[in-house]
Amino acid sequence: MNNKSRVSFTLIAVFMVVMGVLIFKQVNMGTQGIVQFSDSSKLRGSRQLELEGKRLLRQGLYVEAEKILKEADDPRFWLYENAPNGVARFWLRAAYFAQSKYQDALAVIDSNLSVVPDLKGTLNEKKIYEAMIDYQNTGRPDSVYHEIDSFKLSNADQLPPIRYDPIASIGLVSTILRLYNTIGDHDAGIRFIDEILTWTYAQEPSHFSKIKQVKTANEAMALGRWDVPSGKGRDPNWREYKFVWQYLTVREAFEQDKRDGFKGCAGSPPGQVCIGKATQALIQSDYFPW
Repeated sequence: MNNKSRVSFTLIAVFMVVMGVLIFKQVNMGTQGIVQFSDSSKLRGSRQLELEGKRLLRQGLYVEAEKILKEADDPRFWLYENAPNGVARFWLRAAYFAQSKYQDALAVIDSNLSVVPDLKGTLNEKKIYEAMIDYQNTGRPDSVYHEIDSFKLSNADQLPPIRYDPIASIGLVSTILRLYNTIGDHDAGIRFIDEILTWTYAQEPSHFSKIKQVKTANEAMALGRWDVPSGKGRDPNWREYKFVWQYLTVREAFEQDKRDGFKGCAGSPPGQVCIGKATQALIQSDYFPW
């Protein structure tokens, strides 16, 4: 891919993100019109709480994050009636998940479906939380494996070996890795990451085919050097190295969970923090959603 193509690709990606945000806001607002300037204080207040909640999540302060994110979704911040804060609710589910509060997360999903009842991603997420509740109650991961397989199949066109979309695929991959980690199947998580990286390196024409196939996150960082200014030692393919670094960071967290003997969260009661290092790495990442 030449530099002109990469610039075009980046512009397309940015356009898709902007359009996705606008569409999401329109779905949440229904047909009640455009946000007025007088609503800016609501947006500013909820945004500050969202950022604080996300910061607390990344620090592992899940109880505190839950409290802040609930406040961000308080109806006083809603721009319209029955238009909840989708961003706050997204991170709130992460706080619930970390505390084994799968039933509470499911209640948020059901509330979202009452606003937009036929959204594919939300319907899939509902099935996943139902499977997590079954796993929590029975200790058997069968239903979670079933949902992982179904999730992969229904989103096959956005996952290797068919395709890796720079926007859509990230959340799908993150969900699958989080589920493997939570049921204690670290080998499956590692294999899935290896499959993605092997497929990515093999793409032609691609800058990934030009970089070294590194084995550790530290090696990816040392070669990419994205932390230094352009022209002062940063590798021209630093974006590709950083992509690999993100995956290897999660992979190494899976390996640490395996060494630590983390068995998953079966039997963990609601309110008890149960989260593997791989899921922590996903939450702390600036690439994966959580």
